[in-house]
Amino acid sequence: MRSGNPLRTMVSASKLLAVSVLLLSNAQLLHGQEQDPLKSAIEGRVLQAGSNEPVSGAQFILSPVPAFDGSPPSSSGYRPLLNGPNVFVSNRDGRFVLRNIDPGIYFLAAISEGFAMQCFGAKRPGISGCGTSSVLKLEAGHTTTDVEIHMTRGGVITGRIMDPGGQPLTGMPVDLRRSGYDATGRKSYLTAPIGTVVTNDRGEYRMFGIDPGRYYILARPPLSGTILAVQPGALRVTDTATETTVALASTYALTFYPGVAEIVPDSVIEIQPGSELNGLNFSVQRLPPSKYRIRGRIVDSRPGQPPRSFGYSITPSDEGISVGVRIYYTAADGTFESPPLAPGSYRVRAEISSPVARPQPGEPPPIFPTLYASTSVEVVSADVEGVVVAFSPPVSIGGRLRIEGRDTPALSGLDNTRVRLRTSGGNSPQPAPIKPDGMFSIENASVGNAYDVTLTGLPPDMYVKEVRYGEIDLLAEPLRISGQSPVSINIVIGANGGRVDGVLRDELKTLSAYTQIVLIPDLHRERRDLYKAVTSDATGRFAFRGISPGDYKIFAWEDMDPYAYFDDDFLSQFDSFSVVHISESEQRTLDVKLIQSRPK
Repeated sequence: MRSGNPLRTMVSASKLLAVSVLLLSNAQLLHGQEQDPLKSAIEGRVLQAGSNEPVSGAQFILSPVPAFDGSPPSSSGYRPLLNGPNVFVSNRDGRFVLRNIDPGIYFLAAISEGFAMQCFGAKRPGISGCGTSSVLKLEAGHTTTDVEIHMTRGGVITGRIMDPGGQPLTGMPVDLRRSGYDATGRKSYLTAPIGTVVTNDRGEYRMFGIDPGRYYILARPPLSGTILAVQPGALRVTDTATETTVALASTYALTFYPGVAEIVPDSVIEIQPGSELNGLNFSVQRLPPSKYRIRGRIVDSRPGQPPRSFGYSITPSDEGISVGVRIYYTAADGTFESPPLAPGSYRVRAEISSPVARPQPGEPPPIFPTLYASTSVEVVSADVEGVVVAFSPPVSIGGRLRIEGRDTPALSGLDNTRVRLRTSGGNSPQPAPIKPDGMFSIENASVGNAYDVTLTGLPPDMYVKEVRYGEIDLLAEPLRISGQSPVSINIVIGANGGRVDGVLRDELKTLSAYTQIVLIPDLHRERRDLYKAVTSDATGRFAFRGISPGDYKIFAWEDMDPYAYFDDDFLSQFDSFSVVHISESEQRTLDVKLIQSRPK
């Protein structure tokens, strides 16, 4: 039986951690590497929970504790150290040495094949258990010794994939997936696969080393192996697919356990530490027998642009289900014809490089320095003809920021403030700085995109009071760009936000250090800018500043999936928690109780 370990691909989901994390890029991990006397080191062992048998080959993740004021660390991303010549892993006795680490306060976690991720000092394995991690205070010239990490075997799932007649399907990819949110509150209904395996000749699959949590199993036909390559004046088709992948891709549809086209309550499986769930068998659904094509043309309507070939993709409109994207190419005049498609809603999307001005010193580069154009197409019962996907010139959007109650033309204290347009897909322009008179200009916004308007770098006691685009309230809906417009964005900032100081205690009244505390609006939860998250300090103290007036609830969880507090269903379990009203300029002092782990 073929088997797969989703632990290595767990990295793609681990970016959802509630704290920003630093890869050990500054630490020299080679065995025998000379220790810098101005830096720190860690020595310890990795052992199996219960038996205390050594775990060899474990890799390590070191993450700085976020600052007390809630500001993120200087680096972000949650990535384990990959196997390679410059990486030191635990030896056959489970011992490890991490050298030349910058002094500071850190979380430490270990990952190893067949085991769930384990944070040092955490009560439970897995990412969600890291909320109860102990911290390591690393001092210059000092080696922290006797660090022990006790790892639990990860969960195991097995099953069979069959056709509608009950016959086993060989070579069918099977994904293990989970839903989640990112730091901005955007939900990915189905995140990138935690792990993928392929069924054997009996239709069997097996996955192991799975972190505790709630998951979905998805049987998905492989992408067709047909690649369309551009030749002068024509299309050349290069078929790199195998007979098996072509048959699966052309016959079967995406199917979730227990054999359904869309997720239902029974689709959720709960993985416990070290558990094994067998017999997760299901049949995949067949595609409708009738398939149709989309035909049209991609054009660049910017001045002086001749007809040309474009790369494009055709994907289901349900962006939550990501199964990979294949890039096709149009003919030299921009015309295209899709592969055969089952009835449904699709998005035809094209992209071209669009040079932008180099950022100024200290400015981040654009997130996506590319122009995108797309259109939605509904395929019902016939081929769809005459579809046009048009690139339009990028536009500039001007605006003005003012601080309520201040009439002076020159603004101060906003040197680090930026206005950003964020979009889930497409071009996110360069963040715009605020000029001394409050004016700003956002360049290279894409026509047809919908953007969320956000501000970063506001002084700590300020808050966003109003963002409008003409009559449109941009705090309630996105900015939709249809072309160059004389209308500008107007932003009003409140200078005297509320403040909450407090301490965090567990059920034994013990101060809870280095734990995340979250401030959540009680009513306007669509306003992601109202959410705030900070980390308690060594004495359990915390502070929220720049709070917009309104009603809020304050939470701190011992055990929670990253960013689960954006989920209304998750929060509904805590409806009985008291509401805290914050007025402008008000300062409150509160004791917050840590929410203990639920029985598993």
